[in-house]
Amino acid sequence: MNKDLVWIKKHYNEKFAHLCRELFPTLLETEGLLPKLIDSHFDHSKFLYDDIVDNNQVYNFKNYIYSLVDVENDNEMVEEKSPKELLESVGYELYECKREEDIQSFKKYYAPGEELCTFRGGRLDSCYVFFAVKKDVDKIKREDFKEPKRQDEYGTSVISIQFSKGKNNIVSIKNRYNHKVNHPDATFNNNLDNIVYGLSDSFAREYKLEFLDSGKTGFELPDYVQCDNGKYYRYNYEIDNIYYCANNAIVENFDSRISGRLSNNYLLVDHFMINLKEKTITSRVEDDSFIDSITDCGTIEKIKYHKDKDDGMTIELYIEKKKEPIVIRIDKYGRITGYVNNIVKKIGDGFLSLNTELSSIEMNNVVRIGESFLYNNAKLRKISFPKLLKVEGNFLCENVIIGEINLPLLKEVGNCFLVKNKQLKVIELPNIRKIGSSFISHNASTIKKVNLPRVKKIGNSFLAENENIDEVNMPSLISVGNGFLHSNRELKSLELPSIEEIGSYFLYRNTCLKELLLSKVRKIGENFLCLNKELTKIDFPCLESVGNYFIRDNVTIEEASLPNLKIINEDFLERNGSLRRLELPSVVDISDGFMLWNSSLEEISLPKVRIIGNFFLGLGRHLSINRMDFPNLIAVGCDFMPNAPNLEEVSMPNIDSIGIAFLVGTRGLKKVNIPLKFNIMDRFILLISDSYTYGEAQKILREGSKRKKLTLF
Repeated sequence: MNKDLVWIKKHYNEKFAHLCRELFPTLLETEGLLPKLIDSHFDHSKFLYDDIVDNNQVYNFKNYIYSLVDVENDNEMVEEKSPKELLESVGYELYECKREEDIQSFKKYYAPGEELCTFRGGRLDSCYVFFAVKKDVDKIKREDFKEPKRQDEYGTSVISIQFSKGKNNIVSIKNRYNHKVNHPDATFNNNLDNIVYGLSDSFAREYKLEFLDSGKTGFELPDYVQCDNGKYYRYNYEIDNIYYCANNAIVENFDSRISGRLSNNYLLVDHFMINLKEKTITSRVEDDSFIDSITDCGTIEKIKYHKDKDDGMTIELYIEKKKEPIVIRIDKYGRITGYVNNIVKKIGDGFLSLNTELSSIEMNNVVRIGESFLYNNAKLRKISFPKLLKVEGNFLCENVIIGEINLPLLKEVGNCFLVKNKQLKVIELPNIRKIGSSFISHNASTIKKVNLPRVKKIGNSFLAENENIDEVNMPSLISVGNGFLHSNRELKSLELPSIEEIGSYFLYRNTCLKELLLSKVRKIGENFLCLNKELTKIDFPCLESVGNYFIRDNVTIEEASLPNLKIINEDFLERNGSLRRLELPSVVDISDGFMLWNSSLEEISLPKVRIIGNFFLGLGRHLSINRMDFPNLIAVGCDFMPNAPNLEEVSMPNIDSIGIAFLVGTRGLKKVNIPLKFNIMDRFILLISDSYTYGEAQKILREGSKRKKLTLF
């Protein structure tokens, strides 16, 4: 084999050497040229070949290497316009940031959670910073871009152009989405000429910048960063412009003077540096409790490590006076893939929150876990913490593949527990007492059974957007927030014998629930069982108040027992078509739209009601009710029982206020018991008994008002 290829094989791998032989036969004719080009531009690694091939970058890689020796096009002249003029030609205003205040003034253009890390301060110490803002930026709205793309109109309407300080100036073009899209720090492939031709030379000329020739090729390899000496490094994490790389290397602010491979005394795992000599672990990231999970166990006495068959590594940390070591496994890139710590009992906030690759974890003695535990994890398929009692919010909330959980003693979980998980099929948490909001919400379809025998309190959006749950066991549940089982479509029966308080949107859009036992419920929020089509009976003996749209659009309820209900909000049982008798012995206040569109009601009892809103029993053109008795009613709104065909008697001896169109269109009315101040108005009595049309009634009321024979309420 060619000597150059032998060298390439040794420092990269055999496949990469074969690729070089195929792509660069003419360069191999000059001994030492190709190794020099590759060595000066790519960190030594055994996975460069895989990364180039897997990302379909073979063609671009070939052009990039040839561009390093091809100088034929360097003499091409371009019109000498300033960067400001060139950017104006494509609709941008250019601003140079000379002070920290200048940088902060652009923060207003970024949506919450999408701000550049540049705004955290100190960027001017390492970079020259510019912002280019589209002239029509105020017309480009974030809400119009539901699925952002790195170079869509919004993403490129505000861009930050930054040049590293040093011998060579590396350009980074950052878009408006920050890390909501892939590689936001390489917008326009970090090639200024992709914004407008000639911009690269214009910046170099006006601001005395030195670009590497390679900067004009637009070569980009995902998860690689280029230092100012032209060398590319494969990185795992970028945090505050510091890139934590494979092969024990760190690239800081693109500066080759302070970047590079760590000494043999260190192992870089994720963004943690293990000092083999001092037996310590450090990190510049402060909000990750991974280090605490080790140091809280005691002093590290000894460190062992060895290479694994898959080019990864196993690291063993021996803690003073502890028999069992803490074990960390990393892959060939230096990312943590496994963790065993059976000493630690409490885990703080942010534990490995940036890590995506952990596929196995064992912590058999941990009893408490803080916020954002493994927040971005994407590889764990099962979790088992046999002694865990409590976890805070955002527990594994981005993992979508966990299919098995073993948490037998868990008593309390915070918000967003396993949110978005797509594989979990059965939930068994036998000791859970309290659950936060968004518990396994957006699971979609896999979970069928939920067994939480001791849970007492649940927050909002419990298993929301899960369509296929058909069995729920929660006999101890006392209160639940909004969106409980929102959009579930399979649950046919539900018993919650201890529930006392229910939030809004309870089982919203469930269309097939036929039985519901809520023997202790006292308060129910809005949209309770809205759109349910199958429920035939409701029996809530302790219920005292309900929100708007209580069981709206149910056409099958035939029996309703609500003996303690006192407060009814808007559109109670709207569009119910089957209920014939209703007794509400405790109700004192009814809002608008009570039982709109009911067509079958024959008898209703409201002995304590004092106030009724607008459109009471409105649009029920087939109502069979012939008598209404309201002994304590003092006020009714507009359109009270319009066009009731069978109503003959109405008694309201204490009424004080009547709205417009009272009993309008009621043809069969024979007897009205209301106070004298209403009866003396002859036109009002005619309005009731002769059943004028709505328009005629309005006219009569207006005329009566002018003659001061009728008071409008």
